[in-house]
Amino acid sequence: ALKQRQTDLTVLLTFYENLFQAQEAEKRQVRVDPIILDASIPAKKITKEVPLVAPSEFHYDVSSCKRMLSVVCRLIKDTENSMTASAQAIQGLVDQDAQVDALFDHLLKGDDAYFNDLASNLHADKAAIAFMAYHSIRPSLLVCAEQLAGYLEAERELNTRQCAVCGHLPVMAVFDKEGKRELSCSFCEHRWPVRRLFCSYCGETDANQLQYLFIELESEYRIDVCNQCHHYLKTIDTRKTDRPIYLPLEQVASLHLDLNAQEKGYQSVVTLSLDTA
Repeated sequence: ALKQRQTDLTVLLTFYENLFQAQEAEKRQVRVDPIILDASIPAKKITKEVPLVAPSEFHYDVSSCKRMLSVVCRLIKDTENSMTASAQAIQGLVDQDAQVDALFDHLLKGDDAYFNDLASNLHADKAAIAFMAYHSIRPSLLVCAEQLAGYLEAERELNTRQCAVCGHLPVMAVFDKEGKRELSCSFCEHRWPVRRLFCSYCGETDANQLQYLFIELESEYRIDVCNQCHHYLKTIDTRKTDRPIYLPLEQVASLHLDLNAQEKGYQSVVTLSLDTA
């Protein structure tokens, strides 16, 4: 449906279609030990708006990540995009059976220096390497986040700006079929409920400071903007479309909304970096 409507994005959408399908298939094979928290910790952390764990504490399936890394490299090379040279360099490490485990450890730690050095040594692009590392570990992150979310049964419209699981800011918002608003984490994709009028960057709740922009012919999309902090967050309203919603794909398919908001002087809530590539 998105390809038919946005023919100029056919190549990009096809790339992500194949990537997300591969990740969902890999997710079913992920085996990670659960993160065990003391029973009293979650309640205390929720009250103080402290995430359950730091990103560096996430568990991941090394074998799964390596399999996924080869898939990501192949998809990039098949598409022949700006990351192709970097994908060839990373695939070379995989073929040599080099220690690629470090790639995932340093991603979770947000170790910018490591990625700078690796990019320099491989004559590759740092952002491209981070992209490949994140999308290789993503199936493990999703499994781990779902497990940790079990500690958050009491989570009810806390109006927190940060993910209660890992502490990252949201990448997108969604209205469910009942009109309830949820934010989706830019790192682990945990979703949490918030009030309808609430800036996910500065926490502003004054209706006079909060607005939203509509896009003509795309009623399911809107851009929530805050005139207090001048940040924006994209939103999809599932009540206004019949197609199935896969939020990571909607984030890609709505890149024109980012341009629209930025042209009006607003900044994205999330600045994509090593830990949110």
